[in-house]
Amino acid sequence: MSDQDSLAQTVHVGHTTDRESAQILMGLETVVHGLNTYVFNSSPIYTIVIIPDVFGWQFINTRLIADEIGDKTGATVYVPDFMNGDSFPLKYNNFVPSQGSTQQPLRLRLRTAVALKLWLYRHRDSECGATINEFFKNLCLENPNRRVFAAGYSWGARQAILLAGRSRSILNSGFRYVDAVYAASPLKLTFPEELHPVGKPICLALGSDDKFLSKNSIEEFKNWIGQKAPPGSEIHVYPGAPHGKLAPIPKQGDYWEANHRPGDNVTDFAVQERPGQNHNKRAAMDQAERFFNKILDDPN
Repeated sequence: MSDQDSLAQTVHVGHTTDRESAQILMGLETVVHGLNTYVFNSSPIYTIVIIPDVFGWQFINTRLIADEIGDKTGATVYVPDFMNGDSFPLKYNNFVPSQGSTQQPLRLRLRTAVALKLWLYRHRDSECGATINEFFKNLCLENPNRRVFAAGYSWGARQAILLAGRSRSILNSGFRYVDAVYAASPLKLTFPEELHPVGKPICLALGSDDKFLSKNSIEEFKNWIGQKAPPGSEIHVYPGAPHGKLAPIPKQGDYWEANHRPGDNVTDFAVQERPGQNHNKRAAMDQAERFFNKILDDPN
């Protein structure tokens, strides 16, 4: 499977069903510990940091996820620019198979594959990983009593899991990078090497048809969660869902009308679903919210 097959994503916009505000986004942009950051809410004691997919901190889908998670948990939610202004261009979203089609012209698929491989090299662990670590470290140093959580999607899911590794979760001064992690469709996670060191509660959301995960590895994930994962950890496997991120946000509203061009190939990456399986996205978002609320309710 080529890497670009994981990219196709619907550009979601519009209001969630329980919002009466005329605003599309409920947060604001500011600078947090040297990084441009989208921020929702202002809890002084709970912070959830979203590590996004390759499309980065400005992608409307990711910001709408931040709004909903913040609204449902009461936590401050940060979406930092961990990619230093170099997110994967959304224009490449048009070069992957659309719903109902089997393939795009080969030249477009090759173009996307090359661009993505170059992007992944530029954003390897020694580059972006160091930026992510520094951001979380500064959050902990800023307020040692603040509880800090990570929510990662696709590219960001692996980075979130690495933050929860025992070797990286305890700083020299005696505290941690994160208190818990939600990870949806981790991209290029090495199992078991990168999962077994996890020392904090983790919630995994996986698609049963994720081509980056073998059937055996999904069973290994389940066994690890059941036998070796930290208390409070959980896993959910969504039937028929390919790779992608899980976030149900309606494709409508002012942003959509202003930015969707006729003829755009807008497909679904959130996690991608086959016809009749739209409930997976909503269920996965509910899963994330329940997990964080469960952890927030636990004083430990």
